[in-house]
Amino acid sequence: MVRGRKPSVNYYKRRDWLERYRHGESPPSIAISANFDVRTVRKNIDLAQQEIEAAEGRTMVYRNAIQRHYDDLCGFVEKVAGAVEAEQTIGETLDRRMWSALRQHLPSSPLWRRIDRWNAAVEARLGRTRDLRLHVTDVVEKDSEVARRFAGRSILVGGLAEMLLLHLSQHAKGLPGIDLQRELHAEPSGDALVGRYGAFGLGPVRQADLAPIQKIARRLESALLALGAHDDLRKAEESVRSLKEELQDDLTTIALRRVVPGSCRYCPI
Repeated sequence: MVRGRKPSVNYYKRRDWLERYRHGESPPSIAISANFDVRTVRKNIDLAQQEIEAAEGRTMVYRNAIQRHYDDLCGFVEKVAGAVEAEQTIGETLDRRMWSALRQHLPSSPLWRRIDRWNAAVEARLGRTRDLRLHVTDVVEKDSEVARRFAGRSILVGGLAEMLLLHLSQHAKGLPGIDLQRELHAEPSGDALVGRYGAFGLGPVRQADLAPIQKIARRLESALLALGAHDDLRKAEESVRSLKEELQDDLTTIALRRVVPGSCRYCPI
């Protein structure tokens, strides 16, 4: 009697034999019940084991690659969060590929609209600060008492304008600013005296200048606080502050989840 060829051993049969072998059944016993040569059974048990090990290896590679991809995305999100914390515009100096990848992962996120609004708000604040600087410089330089007392002392006049700008900018942020009543003092610098309002340097002064500078600064503060330019900066600061909180919430959520939903062209699978 001529025997026909045995059918080929497929993946599922190999896996069945491997499971039976792992549970203690011998290859000869499996061969008898399956009506296959024992050499074929042993060969396919080995092949099934190799297939499993290869699949596990691929899974580990993919798992590591995916984890590193998520780590890259979360690291990029932390860079964006750093720009927000520093109150800088976002996108100009960041990796465009990572930027694209994050957008592909989160195409419908409100994050992108908030970033656009954030960049506009930061630029608007910069413009309002420039406007206020021009107004402060103009008011200080045109003040009659400043012109009379400090004629020819451009460094001191410029220092007074910069100090008032700093003070008003702090006010616009809701901070107390420089204490114009108590923080003015003079300290030695080489053979001269340097005026300081807190840590801010005014430039070279005489001891007799201190009282007039304090009086002028307090008087000009009231006039400058009433300027529309100061109110515009205050509103710009409020917008930046509000958007900063929203963006920090969005970015913190992404970073702490550690897994970014969706996919991108750089995903391992």
